[in-house]
Amino acid sequence: MPTKQHRLNSREEAEQTKMFKTLQTLGFEVNACASSEPKQFFDLEPIDPGFARVHDLPDGSVEVSLPARLTILGTVMITDALVVPEWDDCWLELEEPREHQYFNKIIEDFPRSAPVILNDYLVGHPQPLRPSQHEGLIIATGWSPVPSGYPDEKLVKLEVLLIDAQNNEFRYQFVAGVDRRLKVMHERQRQRVAERYRALAAAEKEPVMPIDRTPERATRAANNSESSTHRGTIQ
Repeated sequence: MPTKQHRLNSREEAEQTKMFKTLQTLGFEVNACASSEPKQFFDLEPIDPGFARVHDLPDGSVEVSLPARLTILGTVMITDALVVPEWDDCWLELEEPREHQYFNKIIEDFPRSAPVILNDYLVGHPQPLRPSQHEGLIIATGWSPVPSGYPDEKLVKLEVLLIDAQNNEFRYQFVAGVDRRLKVMHERQRQRVAERYRALAAAEKEPVMPIDRTPERATRAANNSESSTHRGTIQ
């Protein structure tokens, strides 16, 4: 992972400016722009925030879907992208979102059919991006389960980190609601299957009364029944 770039705070910037002026007074040439903020050739902003979801999944993983608008302002190469949740330092990855088993279920939440997957522009893009604008979903997955104390629909903060070819880091803040619907559906289905197996097992254990199919005994029983009927008629 690229080295994180240190951003100067106001005190550090003041000290740096003072140092530059001192060096210039002594006759040294100083390029003050060398340490300034890197030029940003792209922008990322949330859209449709009501559809941003943090899916707590049955297998213990988490999958985040973030509606966003990606604007490319100039030719730029984005080399890496990560999503960092508020509850964990472990990041969620953007590689191969379509390979996740719940991918089709998750994109159903987005109001537009066949949404653009912005991951295609943020990771693994073979060539520099050109000026353009794209709206769609950022999908990130990982093994950073949502804390059990977080209720459904709780809004949580997520940070999208984009890194360009010069190892400059750009951070964007998103908010998404906790969603456990898929986990609940899976648990209900599991319970139904378990109940069906229990019912079948109980049926197999019930005693079955034997049926006497011996011809001689069946005939004797029939005769006894007829004799009782005949005696009742004579009386």
